[in-house]
Amino acid sequence: MPTTQAKFSEQLEELIRRFSANKKDYLDEDYGEANVRSHLIDPLFAALGWDMDDQIRKLGPKLCEVVREKGDTPGRPDYNFRLQGQTRFFVEAKAPHVNLDKKQILQAIYYARNAQDCPASVGNGVSRR
Repeated sequence: MPTTQAKFSEQLEELIRRFSANKKDYLDEDYGEANVRSHLIDPLFAALGWDMDDQIRKLGPKLCEVVREKGDTPGRPDYNFRLQGQTRFFVEAKAPHVNLDKKQILQAIYYARNAQDCPASVGNGVSRR
């Protein structure tokens, strides 16, 4: 569903407030990647207008906008964002306490380079093929 700039700004500010108010807990080693995805990343992309659970457009598995990997799936990105069934970009998530380094950057680049229909991948940076 399309979002207005004002609505997005309001939702983004709420996510920032939530993170700031609970920063110590978010940075705790017990706060894992699955939680950051559901508490922060999913709401961010929903605020940007992505149909995170295929509940708005009801396109079905072949055409849905967001495909998430569940659990530990080495070699696969955490999110695959698609339009009309074609991948537009990947997102690789990490728990907030994880120190990002070259390994994570290369992981995001790997996804974009190895996908036939993906122009970009997002992790701690953006890679374009």
